[in-house]
Amino acid sequence: MHPPLSTSGASKRDSFAVSDEARELHQALRAVHQSPDPRMERIAALREKIANGTYRISAEDIADKMIEHNLADRKEI
Repeated sequence: MHPPLSTSGASKRDSFAVSDEARELHQALRAVHQSPDPRMERIAALREKIANGTYRISAEDIADKMIEHNLADRKEI
């Protein structure tokens, strides 16, 4: 069995200091988390167009994106 630790004498305290950079980073992260996601506005607008029947996209645009995606996949192989 170990003898009890002595608590007499000066007490020791742990401390830490936050740098200015850490404070700025914390403020920036808080601002990012509090700001609305811009994609949500775009998604809401697209949902409204789809619901109204006014959403139009060209078959050519779809085909172009499919080809781009396919070519990009082949480059990774």
